[in-house]
Amino acid sequence: WMHPNVEVGVRLMQDAELIDGMLELYDGTRRPQAGASVQERASIVVDDILERLPPQVQVSEDRLGMEERGTYIYVFLQEIERSSLLIGTIRSSLIELGSCLKGDIQASEATDTMMLSIANNKVPA
Repeated sequence: WMHPNVEVGVRLMQDAELIDGMLELYDGTRRPQAGASVQERASIVVDDILERLPPQVQVSEDRLGMEERGTYIYVFLQEIERSSLLIGTIRSSLIELGSCLKGDIQASEATDTMMLSIANNKVPA
């Protein structure tokens, strides 16, 4: 097991790599025109990422069909669970940002920061 401080650092790096990978998936086919507003750029990227975001994975131990479950299987299940939670959090954050961009809900400081980061092709802080 990792020391909690090390685990936090590792998780932050994994999160940044995941977001970078998602932004790399943005192939630019729906690239906004030059001069587009920050909101328009962010909206296009948010919609594109939401279309490409994989569904959350739910794997129960029973579905694995393995009688003997070693340490690696339990670690694997934990990682699936954590990845699924992360994907769910990303999806809900992007949906919230999309609602803010449409004017359905009022934007908070966090959603404004996320909008600026996504519009500028940066990892949200």
